[in-house]
Amino acid sequence: MSIKKLTGAEWFAEFGKKLERHGRLRIDAAKLELSEQIFQAMENQALSEAELARRLGVSRAYVNKMLQGATNFTIETLVKIGIALNAEFKFEFVIKTEEKAVETNMLDVEIVYVEKRPRSRNAREDVLQK
Repeated sequence: MSIKKLTGAEWFAEFGKKLERHGRLRIDAAKLELSEQIFQAMENQALSEAELARRLGVSRAYVNKMLQGATNFTIETLVKIGIALNAEFKFEFVIKTEEKAVETNMLDVEIVYVEKRPRSRNAREDVLQK
């Protein structure tokens, strides 16, 4: 039985294939993508980590961990983050062809901003405006 000695590049390529087969790269990429979108939403609204933490009822350290991509988000948490950012969390599975799957191995996830209208005193007016 002979053992093939791999070069550094070959070993790295094999390791990457193993990670991809187990979905690890996709998971980490999705976490980072969500973290980046949260950060961008905070930046667009000039919202500090402390203020987001207050709105979510969590510690500032937890918000920092979220922004570093080190959080395994639940759907409940993502919806709460959306509410705190005045945004709607939109999750969508997109079936990809094999060709596209090779190009991008990420879930399509995005946070959509929802513009809220000030509520009038007359609830009937609100319904008619929609």
